[in-house]
Amino acid sequence: MINRLKNNTKIKFISLLSALVLWLYVMAVEDPTETKTYSNIPINITNIDMVEDRGLAINPNEKLFADISIDANLSSLRRLNSDNIYIYCRIDDPKEGNNTAYLQANLSERVNKYDIKPHSVVVNLEKLINEEKTIKLYIEGTPKVNIDTIDTNKQSIEISGPKSLVNEVTSLIATIDLDKKDTDFSTKLKLTPVNKDGEEVKGVNLEENYIIADVKLLKQKTVPVKLNLEGENVDKLDTKYNINPSEVTIEGKQDLIDSISIINTQPIKVEDLNKSDYIEIPLEVPKGITLLDKIDIVKIQLNKEISTEILVPKTSIEFRNRAEGEVINLDKVPDNIKVMITHSSNEINIGENDIKIYVDLLENDRKSGLYSLKYTTLLDLYTIKLEPEKIRIN
Repeated sequence: MINRLKNNTKIKFISLLSALVLWLYVMAVEDPTETKTYSNIPINITNIDMVEDRGLAINPNEKLFADISIDANLSSLRRLNSDNIYIYCRIDDPKEGNNTAYLQANLSERVNKYDIKPHSVVVNLEKLINEEKTIKLYIEGTPKVNIDTIDTNKQSIEISGPKSLVNEVTSLIATIDLDKKDTDFSTKLKLTPVNKDGEEVKGVNLEENYIIADVKLLKQKTVPVKLNLEGENVDKLDTKYNINPSEVTIEGKQDLIDSISIINTQPIKVEDLNKSDYIEIPLEVPKGITLLDKIDIVKIQLNKEISTEILVPKTSIEFRNRAEGEVINLDKVPDNIKVMITHSSNEINIGENDIKIYVDLLENDRKSGLYSLKYTTLLDLYTIKLEPEKIRIN
C-alpha cells in the first residue's frame, strides 16, 4: 500500500513538471495573441503651438481622454501600460469654437491592431486673452501697534489664459502676516488668482507671481498730562491738585510723536478751578494722535492746604545709635514736642502715631551739646516743623 502511494506521488510530480514545460514552450515559442483594453489614456494635441499662435486655447473644461483596445502577442501586452501608450490628434485649421480631430496611437510595442474609442473628438477652442486684475491685501494676525500704511510696488497685475478662466478671476489676493509686529518692515507676498467665492482659479498665467509690500506701523509714547490754566492769577495759584491719570500713552506717525512731550487739558480759568474740589476736564488731543488708553477726560482733585498741630510726648522719641546700657536723661526736654503740619485736605485724622520723632546720638552739636530732632512719616505732607528743633539730653 505504501509503495503504491509513493509511486502515485512520483506520477503526480512528473505530470506537473510536464505541464510546466509545455506551458513554457507555448509561451516562449508560440507566444499567443490576446486583446486588452486600456482606459482613460490622455489625448495629446500635436499642433498645440499652432493653436496658441492663433490666440486660442483649449477650453479648461474639456476632458480629453480615450480608451484603446490592443490585439498583440501576450509578451508585448505585458510591456504596455498607460505611460507608454501615446494617443494623439491634429487640429487642422484651428478656430474658435468646436473643432473635430481624429485620433491615432503611437505604441512602444509591435501590435497586430488597435481600436480607439471614440475614433474622433470635438475640441472646444476659445480665445487667449490678457486682462489687468486688481490686487487685494488680506491681513493675518494682530500687530503690537496699529498700522500706519501698507504700500505695494504694484496695485494690479496682468493675467493671461483662456477667456473663460480669465473672466472667472475677480482679483489677485496677497496675504500679509502682521502678528506681533512692532517695527516697520518689507516683505515678499505671493499672488493667488481667485474667483468671486475666494477660490483659487488655476490655469491662468500671471505677469508677476510676487509683489513687495512696505509696512509702516504707528509709533507710541507715554507723556504726562498738564493742566492748562489761564487767567491773570495763574502765577499766584497756591492750590495743589492731582491729575488722574497723570500720564497717557499716545499713538501716531513718527514725526508727530517726536514733536509731542505733553498732552494739555482744555483751558480752565484759575477762578473756576477754585470753585470745586473735584473737576473733570477734557484733553486737547492733537490731530493725527490717538489715545491708546481710551481716555479723553481727566479728573482734577484739588488739594487745599490745611494746617494741623499735634503733640508728641517726649517718651515717644526714638534714640538711634544708642550704646548698650546708655542712660538718656530727659529732664531738660519739654513734656511734649509740638509738630506743626501743612497738608492736603485729602489727609485727615493725622495723629501722633503718624509722625515718628527720633534723635541720632552720633550727630551731637559739640559746641552747644544739643541734639537735633528729626522725623519720619509715611504720609504725603506739604511741610513739617518741630518745636523745639533741638534738645539737651544730658
